[in-house]
Amino acid sequence: MRRFVYLLCILFVFSCSQPAGEAYDLQLLLKKGEQFDLTVSNTVKTEDESVDYESRLLFTVDSVSADKSKYLLTLKVDYIQLESKGMFGDKVKYHSNRSSSSMNEQQQLMHQAFKPVLDSSLQISIDKYGRLVKPYAYKSNIRLPKGTDPVDIQVCFLPLAGKPVAVGEEWQSERTNEVTGGKVHSTYSITNIKNEVVRISYNGIVKGVPGYGKDSEVYGYYQLNKSTGKVEMADMEMEVSTRFGGEGKMRMLVH
Repeated sequence: MRRFVYLLCILFVFSCSQPAGEAYDLQLLLKKGEQFDLTVSNTVKTEDESVDYESRLLFTVDSVSADKSKYLLTLKVDYIQLESKGMFGDKVKYHSNRSSSSMNEQQQLMHQAFKPVLDSSLQISIDKYGRLVKPYAYKSNIRLPKGTDPVDIQVCFLPLAGKPVAVGEEWQSERTNEVTGGKVHSTYSITNIKNEVVRISYNGIVKGVPGYGKDSEVYGYYQLNKSTGKVEMADMEMEVSTRFGGEGKMRMLVH
């Protein structure tokens, strides 16, 4: 009897997994007026300092092209919180939802720096394969100054293959990180599909910013909804270096 139950469990597991060799043309499927949110967390630890950063992003799908190949989205930053510790033990804590009257001078300076993004609705355009069509801009169509993007948008929308791919098959992408301006060379591969969740492994090279740091390796995974192509979770780590020669790691979580 135990053996029979054991075999049933094995059959159930395999029935929930992807059929061997089947190819999947993963695409974003968004609806006009749809709203969703993602929380992005970064933890950076080096020999010199540590920084914990988190922001919650609220998305609204403003329009869908007639052929459903492109999407225009509005992005609102709900909050930003940051905690850092410097090489001399100095600490900074900041949360954008605190009243400015309760902030110290350093926190108020940070708040003023973040305020243009916090007070604005931003727009961005992506295609059905998660690739950037039009970078961040204010609703007035004025482009954000370089380096002030609230988050690398292609952390929130994975660049998909653009063709059917099977489990274990790889695809590549090359793009410019809109936050740092450096080139990002990436390789993706579907590791498994189970219960409508697609798990995709990721590794890449982020080109160093001249005068700041060397090239960095980044690796991790994404989990996508098979039906909508939206990122449900991501977990990545990257080697980082500082302008003072320190080295460390950054971990990024998206959920």
